[in-house]
Amino acid sequence: GWTPVLRLLASAGEASSPESVALGCESLQIVYNDYLDRMDDRNVRKCLAVAEIYGRQETDVNVSLSIISMLWNLGDMLGSRDTSAGSVSGTEALLDVIYDALFKISKDARPEVRNSGSRSLFAMVAAHGTRLSADLWRTCMWEKLFPLLRYSFHMSVTSSKEEAEAALLGRSKGEQVRLVVHHSRNTEQKQWDETVVVCLVGMSRLMHSQFERMTRMPGFD
Repeated sequence: GWTPVLRLLASAGEASSPESVALGCESLQIVYNDYLDRMDDRNVRKCLAVAEIYGRQETDVNVSLSIISMLWNLGDMLGSRDTSAGSVSGTEALLDVIYDALFKISKDARPEVRNSGSRSLFAMVAAHGTRLSADLWRTCMWEKLFPLLRYSFHMSVTSSKEEAEAALLGRSKGEQVRLVVHHSRNTEQKQWDETVVVCLVGMSRLMHSQFERMTRMPGFD
C-alpha cells in the first residue's frame, strides 16, 4: 500500500539535509504526476499531508514553492471536477485539506513562500467560489482568509524595523558574498507590509467576483 511510501517521504521532508528534502520532493512529485489519479480519497489526503510537510520545511525555499504550485494545480483540478455523480462531499473534503495547507504555508517566515501561498489561496477560492458549498465557503472565509489577513496585519505592526543583515550566499576568493536586498524590503516589517498588500489584493479580487455571496454570509454585516 501507499502508507509506508508516504511515511518515508514524510520522514525525508522533515530531514535537515537539503539533499534529502530535494530528493523527497522530487519523489513526491512523481507520485502526484503519475499515481494520484489512481488513489482513493483517503490516500490522497495522506499525500496532501506529506505535501504540507514539504511546503512548510525551512531547508529549501524552492521546494516550498514547488509544493505550492503542486497544491494549486490539484486544487484547480478538484475545483473543476464534475460532481454530478455525487462526489461533491469527497471533493470538498480534499479541497478543504488543500486550503488548510496553503493557509499554514501562508504564515511562513520566508516572504517568498508566504506571498506565493497567499496568492494561491485567495486565487483558488475566487476561481471556484461559486462551486463551493455554503459550509466550505464559510470555513474558507471565517477560518482561513480573514484570519490570514488579520495575522498579516498583526505581523506587519509587530515585526522588527531594524535593517536585516544581507543573507550570506557563499565566498569568492576568500571574501563573503551576500545577497543585496532592496531598501523597500530590507526589514521584517517592510516584508510583512508586502504580504499585507498581497492579501488585500487577493481579498479585493475575491470580493469583486463573489461579493453577492459574501454579503449573504451570516455575520458578514
